[in-house]
Amino acid sequence: MEKVIYFPVAVMFLLFAAGCATEDENADNSEQGKANTSQEQVEESDSTSEEAVNQENATNAEASKESSNPPETLTKAKAGDLLIELKETFRVETNNENVVTNYGTLEALQQHFESIMSENLAQKYMNDYFHMENGELKIVATEEPAWFDPEVDYSLKEENASTYHVIQEKQSELYGNREYTYTLKAQEDGMWIVSNVSSEEMEMQGLTQGEAEELVREHLQGELGDNMVVKFDHMEQGNYVVHVFENMETHTATYGWYEVNPETEEVTSMF
Repeated sequence: MEKVIYFPVAVMFLLFAAGCATEDENADNSEQGKANTSQEQVEESDSTSEEAVNQENATNAEASKESSNPPETLTKAKAGDLLIELKETFRVETNNENVVTNYGTLEALQQHFESIMSENLAQKYMNDYFHMENGELKIVATEEPAWFDPEVDYSLKEENASTYHVIQEKQSELYGNREYTYTLKAQEDGMWIVSNVSSEEMEMQGLTQGEAEELVREHLQGELGDNMVVKFDHMEQGNYVVHVFENMETHTATYGWYEVNPETEEVTSMF
């Protein structure tokens, strides 16, 4: 009789214990679910914040780009002035021993050059024309670069809003007949610099230098003495300019300057 009474009590105790365990497990699962949900909300919030920061940075970058100064309008005259300034910037002060007097280091001189030209062009001029010797900055005793000549016709061609090319054909005894291309680029502050200088040899059309000199000799036939020299000097407005001078013991004396039209072969005194 006692066994019959204790058995239901034992069963009821086990069912009660199992119910408690299930309730504890459900509570744990509920807490875990809340924790996972909270973590997901934090991650979503972080992602949203990062996206907002990226969007703000992109907006600021675009605004900065739009606020950059537009390049100054580049006219043919302004392009010519810039190339004249290029030559003046290159011609630094030196003493009788070719020591640069107003810049003491290559770095300082290059910084001066970069006020008007690109880093690459400044470095090229530095390598070709300057060097350090015994702690002093010196210029190499050689011919200067072939500079833009404002007296010779030239053209200005636009590549895009921030890049232009000045094209000029010149002839000289040293470099021959060449076409020079000066590339000008606008900087972020809207100012223009000389980015590059290149040239290519051009085939001479019509008269050669020697033929122009011979035409001047024929023009002055009977006037030239034994010490007289007829020599091509440069091109001007598409014409040969020929210098006629006399070699003296201590100096040369100019007899005259003459233009020779390569198309008509006409010789004209410039005096």
